[in-house]
Amino acid sequence: MTEKQCTRCKQILPIENFPISRWGKAKPIYKGRCKPCDAARRKELKDAAPERYRSYDKISKSRRKDKARVESSNWRRRNPERSKELGRLSYARHRENRVAESQARRALRYGVRGRITGIDIHLKYKAQEGKCYYCGIKLNQTSLAKGVVEHWIPLSRGGKNESSNIVMSCWDCNARKHAKMPWEFMPERFTFQDLTPP
Repeated sequence: MTEKQCTRCKQILPIENFPISRWGKAKPIYKGRCKPCDAARRKELKDAAPERYRSYDKISKSRRKDKARVESSNWRRRNPERSKELGRLSYARHRENRVAESQARRALRYGVRGRITGIDIHLKYKAQEGKCYYCGIKLNQTSLAKGVVEHWIPLSRGGKNESSNIVMSCWDCNARKHAKMPWEFMPERFTFQDLTPP
């Protein structure tokens, strides 16, 4: 059967123009109404009882989310290696955004307002030509020279979580500076008047 007559508009149309109602033993069972008529009928029912459909949509959306969450969790449990690999790839693709989110969480812990974005981090990296702000080493993705976001005035000492208060540094300088002010970390380069990166 390649054609079928719509029960509503009475047109004879190819079978692809009818929505699938359910699957039979090895083939689909099509609805009696064609796709445009079926959509119109569903709209009529929705317009006649909007509250009923609104609550149904909310429940349905919630159930779909729960089902997707369970399926995703089961897939990760069955495919741990592939899951880790995809996680690493995702982190690498969105690294700046993940770092910005992490800094926002840290700022909240200190009760500091302000927010940096992945774009702020990327622009700062470009402005510094991919070098550590303190020692000048070239930053890359290797373990020791990986670029990290460094707050010029530390969050723990009243610094803001804003693009004007961040620089990119290597792990080593970031760890050595810790919660020091720039002029305490490198007194030969900075003075207490340098409240923003020169």
